Amino acid sequence: MSTGRMDVGCSCVSAALFRSQSLRGNTCVSLCFKEEAQRLEVRGASIRRLQPDDFSVAVRLHAAMASPAGPADGVGPGGEVCDAAAYSQSDRRGFLLRPGSTEEAVRAALAESDPPPAVLLLHARGEPIEAALAGEAGAPLLRVSLGGVVLFSSHSIVLLHHYLDKLLHACALRPPRDLLAKAKGVLGGPSYKGSYKG
Repeated sequence: MSTGRMDVGCSCVSAALFRSQSLRGNTCVSLCFKEEAQRLEVRGASIRRLQPDDFSVAVRLHAAMASPAGPADGVGPGGEVCDAAAYSQSDRRGFLLRPGSTEEAVRAALAESDPPPAVLLLHARGEPIEAALAGEAGAPLLRVSLGGVVLFSSHSIVLLHHYLDKLLHACALRPPRDLLAKAKGVLGGPSYKGSYKG
């Protein structure tokens, strides 16, 4: 099975799902493979134990592409969860291989939401994204530009998330870990002989 530039897919999945110390639970990535007429959906709300490095992402994507999830993963023939315990423990949780094209992936995403979300189409001559999101949020299709420089797909995704978080919505996050306090506790503990003052 030819999967094209899987390295690009890995970078896009990482850029779309990971933030510092958290995962975007409201994000679904669809990697579409034209030659096979298949798409691999990666759902942030369902994934467990995925590490934010390209190798870990590649291993999970490769496993999901090798064959569809089945009964051993707690998934039925239509992609539905049929065994919650097996699904919960499966590394395929959150990865769903489906037949279909890019157009079908977009149509499925639009059909899942009520009201349907806006579609952002990146275009060199599109409206600057700040203006488009501020003025036309709710329009079905927004042709937007991230500037005049050609970017990697993964960089574009990070920038899009930034503007969406800033201008439209930002999902609630768990409070970040206080790494400074943890370091102070370790450094200021009874076994530390230095002169660190925090």
